[in-house]
Amino acid sequence: MKTIFEIEFKDAKEAKQAAEILKKTKSDEDNLRAKISIVVKNEKLIATVIASDFTALRAMSTTLLRDLKVIIDGFKVVDQK
Repeated sequence: MKTIFEIEFKDAKEAKQAAEILKKTKSDEDNLRAKISIVVKNEKLIATVIASDFTALRAMSTTLLRDLKVIIDGFKVVDQK
């Protein structure tokens, strides 16, 4: 099973920063049920979740979206200063 998320940022620099943060906080590499791969193309962050079953796909997708929400909210706080 696979799902792909494409998240557009205001510029390529922000997308790269988000990707680096996600790569550092990514789930345990020993997880055999689900993996996330992250690629940046221009201002888009493309995250692919590959899982062995629906439950693992849902769980990893939820984790990714939660992490992205924190990152995007952090960028908003920094932009306000």
